[in-house]
Amino acid sequence: MWGGMPRVKSPCGTPAALRRHIRLGEAVDDACAAVASDPALPQPAPPRPVVHVPPVAAAGAQVDRADILRANLDVIAATLNVLDPDKIAPLLRERRETIRELESLTGSAKEKSLAEQIADALGDG
Repeated sequence: MWGGMPRVKSPCGTPAALRRHIRLGEAVDDACAAVASDPALPQPAPPRPVVHVPPVAAAGAQVDRADILRANLDVIAATLNVLDPDKIAPLLRERRETIRELESLTGSAKEKSLAEQIADALGDG
Protein backbone atom coordinates (compact mmCIF):
# COMPACT_ATOMS: atom_id res chain seq x y z
CA MET A 1 0.00 0.00 0.00
CA TRP A 2 1.23 3.44 -0.83
CA GLY A 3 2.15 5.41 2.26
CA GLY A 4 1.54 8.91 0.92
CA MET A 5 -0.65 11.60 2.38
CA PRO A 6 -4.40 11.04 2.42
CA ARG A 7 -6.47 12.82 -0.19
CA VAL A 8 -8.08 16.05 0.87
CA LYS A 9 -11.85 16.20 0.35
CA SER A 10 -13.10 18.92 -1.94
CA PRO A 11 -14.87 21.68 -0.01
CA CYS A 12 -18.63 21.99 -0.19
CA GLY A 13 -19.83 24.20 -3.01
CA THR A 14 -17.81 22.34 -5.66
CA PRO A 15 -18.99 19.78 -8.21
CA ALA A 16 -16.70 17.13 -6.65
CA ALA A 17 -18.27 17.67 -3.23
CA LEU A 18 -21.76 17.41 -4.71
CA ARG A 19 -20.86 14.08 -6.35
CA ARG A 20 -19.35 12.88 -3.07
CA HIS A 21 -22.56 13.70 -1.15
CA ILE A 22 -24.64 11.83 -3.70
CA ARG A 23 -22.25 8.86 -3.88
CA LEU A 24 -22.19 8.47 -0.08
CA GLY A 25 -25.93 9.02 0.30
CA GLU A 26 -25.38 12.15 2.40
CA ALA A 27 -27.71 15.11 2.58
CA VAL A 28 -26.76 17.79 0.05
CA ASP A 29 -26.05 21.09 1.76
CA ASP A 30 -27.04 24.52 0.42
CA ALA A 31 -23.64 25.27 -1.15
CA CYS A 32 -23.61 21.98 -3.08
CA ALA A 33 -27.27 22.36 -4.05
CA ALA A 34 -26.39 25.73 -5.59
CA VAL A 35 -23.67 24.02 -7.64
CA ALA A 36 -26.20 21.47 -8.91
CA SER A 37 -28.39 24.21 -10.35
CA ASP A 38 -25.55 26.20 -11.91
CA PRO A 39 -26.19 26.29 -15.68
CA ALA A 40 -22.53 27.06 -16.37
CA LEU A 41 -21.50 23.55 -15.30
CA PRO A 42 -21.57 20.79 -17.89
CA GLN A 43 -24.70 18.68 -17.60
CA PRO A 44 -24.63 14.91 -17.88
CA ALA A 45 -25.33 13.56 -21.33
CA PRO A 46 -28.85 12.27 -21.89
CA PRO A 47 -29.16 8.50 -21.81
CA ARG A 48 -28.45 6.81 -25.11
CA PRO A 49 -31.45 5.24 -26.79
CA VAL A 50 -31.57 1.46 -26.79
CA VAL A 51 -32.16 -0.48 -29.99
CA HIS A 52 -34.03 -3.70 -29.24
CA VAL A 53 -32.95 -6.56 -31.45
CA PRO A 54 -35.44 -9.41 -31.84
CA PRO A 55 -33.99 -12.90 -32.24
CA VAL A 56 -33.60 -14.10 -35.82
CA ALA A 57 -35.06 -17.52 -35.00
CA ALA A 58 -35.90 -19.75 -32.08
CA ALA A 59 -33.00 -21.44 -30.34
CA GLY A 60 -31.82 -24.47 -32.27
CA ALA A 61 -33.72 -23.54 -35.44
CA GLN A 62 -31.94 -23.60 -38.78
CA VAL A 63 -31.23 -20.07 -40.05
CA ASP A 64 -29.94 -19.25 -43.50
CA ARG A 65 -27.64 -16.36 -44.39
CA ALA A 66 -30.46 -14.37 -46.04
CA ASP A 67 -32.50 -14.40 -42.80
CA ILE A 68 -29.50 -13.11 -40.87
CA LEU A 69 -28.92 -10.35 -43.43
CA ARG A 70 -32.59 -9.30 -43.28
CA ALA A 71 -32.36 -9.16 -39.48
CA ASN A 72 -29.20 -7.06 -39.82
CA LEU A 73 -31.05 -4.65 -42.11
CA ASP A 74 -33.79 -4.29 -39.47
CA VAL A 75 -31.19 -3.49 -36.81
CA ILE A 76 -29.45 -0.99 -39.11
CA ALA A 77 -32.77 0.72 -39.88
CA ALA A 78 -33.64 0.98 -36.18
CA THR A 79 -30.18 2.29 -35.35
CA LEU A 80 -30.28 4.93 -38.08
CA ASN A 81 -33.34 6.44 -36.38
CA VAL A 82 -31.44 7.11 -33.13
CA LEU A 83 -27.88 7.67 -34.34
CA ASP A 84 -26.01 10.96 -34.23
CA PRO A 85 -25.93 12.49 -37.74
CA ASP A 86 -22.13 12.54 -37.82
CA LYS A 87 -22.02 8.75 -37.31
CA ILE A 88 -24.50 7.76 -40.01
CA ALA A 89 -22.10 7.38 -42.96
CA PRO A 90 -20.40 4.14 -41.80
CA LEU A 91 -23.75 2.58 -41.00
CA LEU A 92 -25.15 3.52 -44.41
CA ARG A 93 -22.10 1.92 -45.99
CA GLU A 94 -22.76 -1.26 -43.99
CA ARG A 95 -26.42 -1.13 -45.09
CA ARG A 96 -25.40 -0.92 -48.76
CA GLU A 97 -23.02 -3.87 -48.39
CA THR A 98 -25.69 -5.91 -46.61
CA ILE A 99 -28.23 -5.18 -49.35
CA ARG A 100 -25.72 -6.18 -52.05
CA GLU A 101 -24.97 -9.45 -50.31
CA LEU A 102 -28.67 -10.15 -49.79
CA GLU A 103 -29.35 -9.44 -53.46
CA SER A 104 -26.60 -11.84 -54.49
CA LEU A 105 -28.15 -14.57 -52.33
CA THR A 106 -31.82 -14.08 -53.17
CA GLY A 107 -31.93 -12.06 -56.34
CA SER A 108 -33.52 -9.10 -54.53
CA ALA A 109 -33.22 -7.39 -51.18
CA LYS A 110 -37.00 -7.44 -50.76
CA GLU A 111 -36.90 -3.74 -49.99
CA LYS A 112 -39.62 -1.49 -51.31
CA SER A 113 -38.75 1.27 -53.71
CA LEU A 114 -39.20 4.87 -52.65
CA ALA A 115 -42.36 5.09 -54.75
CA GLU A 116 -43.78 1.99 -53.02
CA GLN A 117 -42.91 3.40 -49.60
CA ILE A 118 -44.65 6.71 -50.43
CA ALA A 119 -47.70 4.87 -51.75
CA ASP A 120 -47.87 2.82 -48.55
CA ALA A 121 -47.53 5.95 -46.42
CA LEU A 122 -50.36 7.64 -48.33
CA GLY A 123 -52.52 4.55 -48.00
CA ASP A 124 -52.57 3.73 -51.71
CA GLY A 125 -50.68 0.46 -51.36
